[in-house]
Amino acid sequence: MRKGKVIGVSGYDQIISHGYVLKNTCDKYLVEDKKYGLFSRFTITRRFFRAEITGFFDLPNGEHVAIAKKGLFLQDKDSKTFVKCFTMLRGSKPLNICISPSGNIYFGEYFQNTDKQAVNIYCSKDNAQTWNIVYTFKAGNINHIHGLFFDKYTNRIWVATGDRENECIIGYTEDEFKTFVEVFRGGQEYRTCQLFFYKDFIVFGTDTQYQQNVIKKFDRKTLEIIELQKVQGSVIKGGQVGDVAFISTTVEPSDVNTDKWAHLWVTKDGLHWEERYKAKKDWLPATLFQFGTFEFPQYYGIDKLDRLYFSGRALKGLDGKSTYIDL
Repeated sequence: MRKGKVIGVSGYDQIISHGYVLKNTCDKYLVEDKKYGLFSRFTITRRFFRAEITGFFDLPNGEHVAIAKKGLFLQDKDSKTFVKCFTMLRGSKPLNICISPSGNIYFGEYFQNTDKQAVNIYCSKDNAQTWNIVYTFKAGNINHIHGLFFDKYTNRIWVATGDRENECIIGYTEDEFKTFVEVFRGGQEYRTCQLFFYKDFIVFGTDTQYQQNVIKKFDRKTLEIIELQKVQGSVIKGGQVGDVAFISTTVEPSDVNTDKWAHLWVTKDGLHWEERYKAKKDWLPATLFQFGTFEFPQYYGIDKLDRLYFSGRALKGLDGKSTYIDL
């Protein structure tokens, strides 16, 4: 176990965030944001203000972009900094970024949206320097976007939305958002933040505080949905390298989600899931100081995963720290 959050892994090199400072074996970078950078240095303010780096992505030109509070930050190698390249107009930050083989970079808006406003998908065609809206879900259609995911088997970009009845969509574009196809639409049964891709099927875990959460798969041809594994809480965080996929349950208290532990589940084929690690929610109140969960780094240049790194958020003994398991 080590201090800091592991947010990127390339071979044996790891990128670790200590607040708004990023370090790897050779370099040290500062994410330029005086206000949230200061808050990120102390546990209480980091947790209360959500002042943290939640994503780190390798761009087609070899540079990187980070997701942090209220913006996206682009690497400037000359000054050893990450400089804001997009300011979030609504909400705190997107849940992820998706990069297509064309080099285009996408993210979807994630904000409270109690008024059911229109929700946008943004695209950059110049390595995160400028951004434009490429697709809009009309007002009253959805609450927000949970993620965009590239499917290497079909070259489609899949989109997951939430949260309420008839707002939960799993769909795709195969022409980079000139058109969009809804595959599933409904309530909590389609509410997800993670999609995992296999040759003949796609796997997802539900993210709901209202029902038992389940890992499911649907057949690419027939669209038949089959439950694979019941899990202890909402599935928000996860990732995939090759055929290995992994998720964390979230300690999100509700009448249904009563478990006080975050659980890490792993599969090597998409079908058979095994619980490999767990940690208990810490003492700080979840609604003010974040739900308990494991977080996973982005992996680069790795086709086969033998060691899974992860960090803890709001977990006893693991908050702001990283560790690993061998698979």
